[in-house]
Amino acid sequence: MYREPIWNSKNINRKKGDTDFEQCGWCSYSGSGSYKYNCMIEGNCNLLKRYDKEVTFDTDCKIVKFGKLDIASIIESKINEIEEYKNMIKNRNNEINILQNLQINNIPILPHNRKFDHFNIDDNIWR
Repeated sequence: MYREPIWNSKNINRKKGDTDFEQCGWCSYSGSGSYKYNCMIEGNCNLLKRYDKEVTFDTDCKIVKFGKLDIASIIESKINEIEEYKNMIKNRNNEINILQNLQINNIPILPHNRKFDHFNIDDNIWR
C-alpha cells in the first residue's frame, strides 16, 4: 500500500541527509525510488546488500542495528559487486574491440539502426 509522510512544514523543509542513520526517507544513503519534497517515499538503501535494499520513508535505519559480522558481510557483498562490474566492463570492452575490428561491407544501414531522417527527399538510395 502506498503511504506518504504527513506533509507539514517540518517534513517539507527537510533535506537529504537530515536523518542519516535514523530514518530512511531523508537519509543521504537512500537510493533510487519514488521521491517527493526531497523525501524518498519508497525505494532502496544504498548501504544494504543488493537483495535486501527495499525501504520506505519511515523505515528505521537497519545498519545501526547490525553487528560486526553483519557489516563485514555487507562489505564482502559490495566487494563482490565491484568485481562483477569490473568483469562486466572487461567483457564490454572486449565486445567493442571485436566489433571495431570486424571487416565491414559497404551496405545500407538496417532499418532499425537508422535515424528517423536517414533518407530525405532527393537522396540517393541503394541500387
